[in-house]
Amino acid sequence: MNNAQQKEINQQCLYLALMELLKQKSIEKVTIGELCDNAGVSRMTFYRSYNYKEDILMQHLEECFNRFLSILQENDYHTHYDISLCFFHFWQTEERDFLLMLITAGLSAQLMERFYHYLDLVYQKVKWVQSVPSYISSFLAGGLYKLLIDWMKDETKATPEELAEFLSTGGNALHILASQ
Repeated sequence: MNNAQQKEINQQCLYLALMELLKQKSIEKVTIGELCDNAGVSRMTFYRSYNYKEDILMQHLEECFNRFLSILQENDYHTHYDISLCFFHFWQTEERDFLLMLITAGLSAQLMERFYHYLDLVYQKVKWVQSVPSYISSFLAGGLYKLLIDWMKDETKATPEELAEFLSTGGNALHILASQ
């Protein structure tokens, strides 16, 4: 096994250990030593990859968004509805627990910041979607973030299909406004 593979395994162990610890206590009460013991790695190994415990969660968040972008690239979506449906299915089926853990850990601001960044990347990846002014993108990212968070907290009573329908009709109206 080469160094890169070992580093990836160590990072995965740290992520899983942190997720388990966060089920028991807040991120502030988790110590680096405790985290490393539970992950089966040394403190030195932790500090080779991260400066803070929160960095582990942010790295996983980046991986989530990159996986979502890969799904968009692999599929030929032609409507706002399809993209929205893919988005809500992704978070509901693959990363619901992680998303709720970020909120519980007090990392909502970082999550929202990533939404701003990745919404712009979605515009770039989906060729038929026109880019919008930054203020519209900020509005969409903030609204999408809040909708996703509230939906997750509400134990996803609405279906991904219902949310995608809501977004696709609203999204079309916002694009019309942006182009005027």
